[in-house]
Amino acid sequence: MDENLKNLGLSGDMNQNIKKFGLFAVMALGGLIIIISCFLNYLSVSANGFSVSTSLWSAGDGKYFIVVVLICLIFAFINLEKGYSVMAFIVAGFTLFEVQDYSEEVSKLPSAYKEMVSRGPGFWLMIIGTIILVGAAVAKIVLAKKAGNSNAMSE
Repeated sequence: MDENLKNLGLSGDMNQNIKKFGLFAVMALGGLIIIISCFLNYLSVSANGFSVSTSLWSAGDGKYFIVVVLICLIFAFINLEKGYSVMAFIVAGFTLFEVQDYSEEVSKLPSAYKEMVSRGPGFWLMIIGTIILVGAAVAKIVLAKKAGNSNAMSE
């Protein structure tokens, strides 16, 4: 029985198991927020009463976010520690790239045009979801190390 629990990344301690499931639920919440952010307005440009906006999905980057987030959550669900930790940090890397790319492109604009460009809710939700996902992944790893049943990261 104990061997089966260890194979699943669980221990005989029910409190530890509840914490691990809770952290997976928090990771899933962060992943859901990121997925939703892919479809919301990432940035918008307003000039002379006209407004145009785009999302990560319509820009083409949303599909990569969604795939990586889903892989991360699958790895977390089956408790493949190396998998979800690497994928969570890939999501963080994608987020940093998107933030940097936005800042770089806006900084190239003349100052009169910079005021016309604004970040949409998709931009902010992407950042919030990434912080939640990566934070829960780190907490899940720390909890597994503390419980002593983290053989995947020590290989």
